[in-house]
Amino acid sequence: MGLSAEERWIEHRDRLLAELGDVNDVTVEIPGWQPVDLNEGLRWLNASHFEALKVDHELIRAENETVVRFRSWEDWDG
Repeated sequence: MGLSAEERWIEHRDRLLAELGDVNDVTVEIPGWQPVDLNEGLRWLNASHFEALKVDHELIRAENETVVRFRSWEDWDG
């Protein structure tokens, strides 16, 4: 049996936060949305897992900013 929605959400959240570390300036890109902050991005991630969507993320790091790019499996190109 697979993980529950809550278990998938917690695993994904914890993995993302560990990858971010102590980064302070984070912008989140969500398909079809204007960029949002990390808190709003985490709410979207939570809802996506509970709606049984398969989502993943990638981090794009620049000198002064980190972008979290969320994609659902339909949009994922990587």
